[in-house]
Amino acid sequence: MIKDKIIPIQGDINKEMLDLSPEDLEMLLNDLHVIINCAASVDFNEQISDAININYMGCLRMLDIAHKCKRLEVFTHVSTAYVNCEKKGFIKE
Repeated sequence: MIKDKIIPIQGDINKEMLDLSPEDLEMLLNDLHVIINCAASVDFNEQISDAININYMGCLRMLDIAHKCKRLEVFTHVSTAYVNCEKKGFIKE
């Protein structure tokens, strides 16, 4: 068991099971305790289909893996939110 270690792995939020290697997927499903999902696109010029695939479907893909993890204790999703409902026109961040 690899507890209290951060081990970066390569994946693709746009693909099923994050396109993880079989070895990485097995390690995650058996040993992962914490998931912090902060993958997102904040490009407001992004094609809507790409934004949905990254920001919505990507989160569901991550959650799908979380449900399969045998030792998962925490799933945290970090989201961005932009609210300027009283302003009009171009709004600088």
